[in-house]
Amino acid sequence: MEHMKDVFPYLWLLNSHTNSLLEPNELTRELLEGAGDFRARLGALDGEELDYVRGDLSAAHRYLTETMALLARLEESLKDTGLLEGGDKG
Repeated sequence: MEHMKDVFPYLWLLNSHTNSLLEPNELTRELLEGAGDFRARLGALDGEELDYVRGDLSAAHRYLTETMALLARLEESLKDTGLLEGGDKG
């Protein structure tokens, strides 16, 4: 256990992602089921309302693009440990 202190920052990062993404993942599932309704409601917007939504969607898209890239890199890093799915690198 003496070497665990060197591993904790990585574990804290992983736990942070897990804890912070649980609720957004659940909300995402719910909203994706209603995506058709969302698109229909967008059709009713005009002018300033549409500009506001466009800005939010653009910001969300940039954030999601960066987040997906970072999570993909993190996923590969986890796979590279050799400890997933019963693997034992040691």
